[in-house]
This record gives sequence, structure tokens and C-alpha cells, in this order.
Amino acid sequence: MIASNPHPSRRRLLGGAAALLCAGLPAAYAQGEEDPVKTIHWPTLPVVGGGVLRTEDWAGVAAIVVFWATWCPYCKRHNARMNALFHTLGDRPIRIVGVATGESEAKVAAYVRMNALDFPQVIGSAEFKMQFTNRKVVPLTGLVRGDGKLVQVIPGELTESDVLSLPSLISDRAA
Repeated sequence: MIASNPHPSRRRLLGGAAALLCAGLPAAYAQGEEDPVKTIHWPTLPVVGGGVLRTEDWAGVAAIVVFWATWCPYCKRHNARMNALFHTLGDRPIRIVGVATGESEAKVAAYVRMNALDFPQVIGSAEFKMQFTNRKVVPLTGLVRGDGKLVQVIPGELTESDVLSLPSLISDRAA
């Protein structure tokens, strides 16, 4: 008969701790996606060129939120693809909004005109971006359901086919 070791190995302890941690997490989170219970708290956001998007403007509207910068060449291509998606949405209840952080409104307005972007652009704060992620990467795309729940955060430039699939990712994960 083999005597059991009264002091479990470090490997067994770590394995058991990992199993306990994963058992309590939602399946999507355990697979590396954003926490599906995180809710975005929409601030009032000044729209470049005039107007504002108020907190109540987001009620019941799914959103594709793109964080970008004027100095970023990847953002330029990414925003052009988002602009094309914007024109295909029609009356679907999905809002696309570009969020420039750390940029002056005049610089963003000039960039928007030069690149013929038709979807709304706002000046956002670093605190607003932190609701989506603490990553510094741009472009960064966030998908938010109509109930305000964060579905996914996608760092980096997306291909045209990836951009065109974004609306289905929001509606496939409806509440």
C-alpha cells in the first residue's frame, strides 16, 4: 500500500486552484473574451462638427465603437471600412461611432473631412475607453448590445469581411 503524501505537490495545488477559478466564470470569459456582464455607462459625448450624444440616446441601440487616432495609418483604413459598413446598415438599430481620444476637435474635424467619414465622430476621454479595455492600441473596436452589455473588444485593424460581420456578432449575442 502506498502512503499518501500529507503535503500536496505545488502542481496539484495550482491545478486545483485553476479549476476552482474557471468553474466560477461564465463560459465566454473563460475562453478569453470580455466579461459578458460588463455594462457600458455612456457619458454625454460631444460630436465633432456640433451636437452631442447623450446618455439616453444609447437606450436600446446596439453600438460599434471605434477608438482611433489621427496619426494612425491602420486607423485610416479601419475607419474607411467602418464608413462602408455605416452605409450598409440602413435602418438597422445599430450605431457606429468613432471615438478620438487625446486629440483636439479641430484636428479630428479636419481628419474627418479629409477622409470623408460619414459616421459620427466624438471626442472621448481615456476614462470612457477604460470601460472597454485598458489597452493602448488603436484602432480598437468595441461591440455593445442594446442593453449596454459589452459583447467583445477587438484590438487592431479589421479586414473588410471582418468589419462587415460585426453587426451579426452583436445580434447573435442578444440578451
